[in-house]
Formats: sequence, structure tokens, C-alpha cells
Amino acid sequence: MQRKINEIQERYKLVELELQSPAMLKNVQALRELSKEYAGLKEILEKANTIETLKKHLARTKETSTEDPDEEMRQLAHEEVERLSLLLK
Repeated sequence: MQRKINEIQERYKLVELELQSPAMLKNVQALRELSKEYAGLKEILEKANTIETLKKHLARTKETSTEDPDEEMRQLAHEEVERLSLLLK
């Protein structure tokens, strides 16, 4: 999955550079198509970043749910683990 995300990031950067090209101003159709692609790639990357952030938060919260000395904190962390797990399904 990470390989695919890296490919999308590379394509995103390339499209971004193409959109900045002065030649794009002369070709409205190409500009329109690249703009649509750029928006789609951006949305995918934003979702991938959100998923990665949630995974990191889940890992830290799992650790808290088992290692925190405070029982109440462990219970809250356990509930958060359940919530985050549902989000990532």
C-alpha cells in the first residue's frame, strides 16, 4: 500500500509542476483535465494522511490502555482504541 501511495505522491508532484507551466495557459482542455486529476490525487493523499495519523494514534492509545498506572486512564484509552479501530475498518 505504501508503494502505491508513493506513486500517487510522485504523480501529484508532477501534475502540480505541469499545472504551473506557462504552456498550460494555452491549452484550456489540458488545464481542465490536469486540474481534475490534481484534485483527485490531493483527496487521495489527504485521506491516506488521515489514515496514517489514526494508525499512529491507535498505537499510542493501545500502549496507554495497557501500561498507564491509572485505571481510569486505561479504561478511557481502551474505549478510544475501540473507537479508532472502528474508524479504520
